[in-house]
Amino acid sequence: MSASEAATIQEGLPEVEEMSGQFKNVVESRRRLGMAYLTEKRLAFYWQKYYSLLSQILRNGETGIVPGATKALRWHVKIAAQLPNAIVEAAVMGVLGNEEEFAIAERWTKLDQMIETSKNKIPDLAELPNGGGIRGISSLLVLEHIMEKIQKAKKLDEVPRPCDYFDLIGGTSTGGIIAIMLGRLRMTVDECIRAYKKVAQQAFTPKRTSIFPASPSGTFSATQLEAAIKQTVREFCVDPECIAQRANSEPTTNTCQHSEMEFRDVSCRKTVVLAITKDNVDAPPTLFTTYDTSADLQGCTIWQVARVTSAATTFFKSIRVGRDDIEFIDAGFGYNNPCEVLIEEAQRQFPSHGPIQMLSIGTGLGDVVAVSNTRKSILKALQKMATTSKKVALRLDSKFGDDGEYYRFNVDRGLEDVTLSDWELASTISAHTKNYLAEDKNQRAIKKFVDTFVGESAFLNT
Repeated sequence: MSASEAATIQEGLPEVEEMSGQFKNVVESRRRLGMAYLTEKRLAFYWQKYYSLLSQILRNGETGIVPGATKALRWHVKIAAQLPNAIVEAAVMGVLGNEEEFAIAERWTKLDQMIETSKNKIPDLAELPNGGGIRGISSLLVLEHIMEKIQKAKKLDEVPRPCDYFDLIGGTSTGGIIAIMLGRLRMTVDECIRAYKKVAQQAFTPKRTSIFPASPSGTFSATQLEAAIKQTVREFCVDPECIAQRANSEPTTNTCQHSEMEFRDVSCRKTVVLAITKDNVDAPPTLFTTYDTSADLQGCTIWQVARVTSAATTFFKSIRVGRDDIEFIDAGFGYNNPCEVLIEEAQRQFPSHGPIQMLSIGTGLGDVVAVSNTRKSILKALQKMATTSKKVALRLDSKFGDDGEYYRFNVDRGLEDVTLSDWELASTISAHTKNYLAEDKNQRAIKKFVDTFVGESAFLNT
């Protein structure tokens, strides 16, 4: 070990030891008690040991380590790989508040920096796959396949638009953006794929290398996302004049004057996206709808609603919208699979409809925490999407699956390491999705859905 490396390690050591105490303080300052308390306690126990062993390695370098410490560190790291879900569950249950979440995120970032300093001495690092981002393409490819099957079953001349067949289309985060494209802007799936790729390329590119990537300002540029959505609105504007212009093969991207078009439109297919208020993340989600909009949200534009539903705290900064200037963040924290909320909304909107039929499509989030020898930010451990989404899917499948009312499709292998900003990996996403669709069990499930769906009404969760 060089003198400079030793100096760097010694300089960072107090921070690591301080984090150990701070983490304990966060646990002890929980706002509520509940079942999640035990989860937090286990998490704190393992990470206290992790910090202790990490401190020992940093303090002593290659030599002087207590016998067995490195082996114990490896064991504790692998145990800890299961524990990000514990933070998620605790936060979802309200045991960790918003301030505590940000505090933990900051400590994860500091620890990440320390591990980078001593990466040759840390055997395996735990990581979770992150949110939808470019992987939204996977859900669109699955939907495209299903719409093609519907076209064949109904002997149509062209692939139908989802807005012509689903009574309600909804989603949150990147799924919310897709719902807006399919429902409010009435795109075909092919148009949506092309538009979404453009948005992903423009918006999901890191704005800079940040010392604190979990800061409230976000990793990606909200301005870029806003610009991308506005451009999409101009390109696919549903104003009659713009529709007529495109019918004459004249693009509207540079001529449309409706980039500030309101989200509310009772003439389009019912579209719903979810968000939560930043001041009370434990409250039920706010539903932004194209119909029955409350007075304080009626003036929200399409691009504002797209920003609201995608304002994940670690990716994009929050946004204030509406008459009352309320600050919103995306509803992925606890509602990344918003099916339960959307089913309740569908039942309110169609009380005499009878049994519903729900199609839910995921973005390829893995169900299992991976352990990798490639260093990626441990901050990913704070992202809760895989666990909460999986639990909702299992509950709904148990409740509605046997009756053919709930169908869930999610590419569960091959996309775990695709990050939000890997928009250049669209071909990889397509390949894994194609393999998923080719599996016998998935072909049978899709056939069952289409056979039940043709001639009936249904609701789409992207």
